Amino acid sequence: MYAIAIDVGSTYLRCGLINLKGEISYSFKMPSKDVLSEGEIIALINVAVRKCAGAAESQILGVGIGFPGIVENNVILGGADNLPGFHHVNLGALITESTGLNVVVDNDANMMAWGEMQFGAGKNCSDAVFLTLGTGIGGSAVWLITNCMGIPQQGDGIRSYYYQL
Repeated sequence: MYAIAIDVGSTYLRCGLINLKGEISYSFKMPSKDVLSEGEIIALINVAVRKCAGAAESQILGVGIGFPGIVENNVILGGADNLPGFHHVNLGALITESTGLNVVVDNDANMMAWGEMQFGAGKNCSDAVFLTLGTGIGGSAVWLITNCMGIPQQGDGIRSYYYQL
């Protein structure tokens, strides 16, 4: 079984096919710097999902999309100033409708932090702070405790995830 991971950026859209151990079995990037509209970016994401799914040797469990800006419940609220459009766009529903796959969309820094906590640099850590440096600067903080206060709906900044042990 596999998951498809997508990182949407203003220069490239990166896509990977990930197994249950967190190993990348297939990956590629597609230029996005000449994309002129929200619709073109959505079409590019759909092409990437289909290309990755075609490389899978078994079932696709779902798609995770990291998107710059403010994201809540799979909806891009805004803030991705380097990508055209994307104000109150339910990207998760659009990609699910197009591909038939389960889709989770969150801020790109939050998705990176989740991946690192599950499979990478933060795997054996209880707390971690992650910073992303690209066209913009983002970050995510993870605390594995139950009584923290967080700032909801924050993208392109530090956001907290809380997990109950």
